[in-house]
Amino acid sequence: MKDSPDYYLYKRRHVIELALSYHDSPVSDHHSQNLVTQLLLSALKIHPAAYDLTKNYGIVAWIHSLCYKSKSSKDEEEKSVRLPPSLAQECALVCWTLLGKLRSSPGASDTYKYLQLLASIIPYLAANEQPSGLSCDRILSLLCLWCAAFEETVVLSQLLSPLNLNEMLSSAGQTYAPRTDCEYIKLKTESLSSLLALLASWQPSGVGTNQTSLQQIVSSCLALWIDMLP
Repeated sequence: MKDSPDYYLYKRRHVIELALSYHDSPVSDHHSQNLVTQLLLSALKIHPAAYDLTKNYGIVAWIHSLCYKSKSSKDEEEKSVRLPPSLAQECALVCWTLLGKLRSSPGASDTYKYLQLLASIIPYLAANEQPSGLSCDRILSLLCLWCAAFEETVVLSQLLSPLNLNEMLSSAGQTYAPRTDCEYIKLKTESLSSLLALLASWQPSGVGTNQTSLQQIVSSCLALWIDMLP
């Protein structure tokens, strides 16, 4: 699969649904699962295909389940899928591609799933000394995404004022009626936990927005929001 026309040809023939179903079926062997993984990896390198897979096929949840698939015995370990060595980097690339789209229309559920996936990928890359792409500008974008999705823009707007970056918060200055439904609060709390894990793991590289001021903002966010966790 090389480009968008290839992907949409596969889609019209229902190849994507069949591949995902076959991968998790009892009759799928190790070799077949590897072929399905390689097919989806090639699709994720195509931006329109990555967006369609995320929106319509739940590819984020599928990748997440692969990353956390447990091996309860030696036999299961031999049968399990061996993930390609570049899978985590490919997933990170997809995540950074989706970040701009999510920020244009932030939703609580999508932001929760996105941060949960990202928080599982970045530590893995760091542990294996692989580049994660977690730059200063992306840290700012993640902060703005969470604040916009969960109506916490006022505090961040005040923190961004010294850097003249308030324009990054598209919803800055808006007021919201507080939401108290249990599902929303759960999404907010759990996504905040993922965001704080990402902020805590960030190692500034000196590239992008004023690094010292951004480190102070991150420290302030960690100190302020850590009390919101149960």
